Amino acid sequence: GETVKAKIAQGLEGLHMLEAADPARETIAIALALRQSLETPGQTGALVTPVRNLARRVAAELRRWDIEIDDSAGRPLSHTAAGVFLCLLAEAAATGFAPVPLLALLKHPFALAGQAAADFRQQARLLDRLVLRGVAPDPGLDGITRAVDLTARNSEGLGAWWRQMAALLRPLEECFAGGDVALSRMVETHIAVADRLSRDAAGVSLLSRDSDGDTAMDFLNDLIAAAADLPVIAPDSYPALFRGLAAKRTIRATYNRHPRLAILGPLEARLQSFDLVVLGGLNEGTWPAAASKDAWFSRPMRKTL
Repeated sequence: GETVKAKIAQGLEGLHMLEAADPARETIAIALALRQSLETPGQTGALVTPVRNLARRVAAELRRWDIEIDDSAGRPLSHTAAGVFLCLLAEAAATGFAPVPLLALLKHPFALAGQAAADFRQQARLLDRLVLRGVAPDPGLDGITRAVDLTARNSEGLGAWWRQMAALLRPLEECFAGGDVALSRMVETHIAVADRLSRDAAGVSLLSRDSDGDTAMDFLNDLIAAAADLPVIAPDSYPALFRGLAAKRTIRATYNRHPRLAILGPLEARLQSFDLVVLGGLNEGTWPAAASKDAWFSRPMRKTL
């Protein structure tokens, strides 16, 4: 008995358990532990967890110290800057360019439409303050144009700026305004409008310049090729379809990640060693996972097998 106790005590040396009150405190505690491990020269650390939300939260928390951690699972395309921009564009068009989705689109860093960033943001804020607050304008680009003419006559160039935006967004509005449409045509229009809206003052599309933009364009081209023989779809279903497919396309950074820290899943962590290992998400039902219910085998039958 004493020998067993001694072996258990030896195996538990250096092991600590922290019970966090909520996911936010769990995230901060893990990030602090990994950050502290960097204080010792050459020391390595890793977070091992099957919980993707926890991994993303820890990575975001570490950015407070300018630490970019390597996540073995990568990031969904829908969570990157390019993916978010494309999703916002589709969702704004699907709602008839309602105020909230429209402003989310126009205030995205990729939205420039060939203008300087400061000038574009100033006009977007004017549109927000003078036109889109209070009573919402009529649906569609023409409804916003009428509201601009009525309420923003004395603003500095807002009318001309908005007409330029309306002309740029019009092809996508027409796709959503009609009946069922071919998916390939919808994607092609989506690409064309996104390309024009994301161009900077030098005429270069931020989608092509962004590190994740190439993956986004590859995804769109693959979607066009796959949609060639598909039947027509209802336009309103396109944003959800696009976001769902983009969430399944994973992007892994190839550079600019800290060499001594990593986030791994339980499978990737096997046969690897680190000076500090944090096991995150050790909650019943998550890790270990809940026993699955099977229509064919009970748990005793599985044990027997």
